[in-house]
Amino acid sequence: RKKGKLIIGKKVSLRDYITLNVTGGTLTLEDQVFINDFSSLNCRDSILIKENARLGQGVKVYDSDHDYKKDIVDSYVNSPVQIGSYSWIGSDAIILRGSIVGNNSVVGAGAVVKANVPDNTLYVNKRTDKYITINRS
Repeated sequence: RKKGKLIIGKKVSLRDYITLNVTGGTLTLEDQVFINDFSSLNCRDSILIKENARLGQGVKVYDSDHDYKKDIVDSYVNSPVQIGSYSWIGSDAIILRGSIVGNNSVVGAGAVVKANVPDNTLYVNKRTDKYITINRS
């Protein structure tokens, strides 16, 4: 439907089973970006992954959400995503629309990012060891 644009720099390394879904936006992978197995980048607006960034296995990047206030099938809210130079996104992390991960930053495995992560920052989601018992009777 809408034409997208894919820009790939020098010495970009994509492992197996990568999905690059560019639907009307611009996805840019600068020089020496590495994306590990089973990762998925979904671009309707703009995703920029700067030089020497590393994405672990199963990382998901989305620059859009479904607009639940409208027709959920074909309505989207879009905001650019940027992942900074020399940053490292841990396995199974999810980067959501409007997020900026700064240069030299690390996003911990399994984290969900809907924020601006400053340069030189370790970003992790707080995990808990609390459990809730479900009463099924």
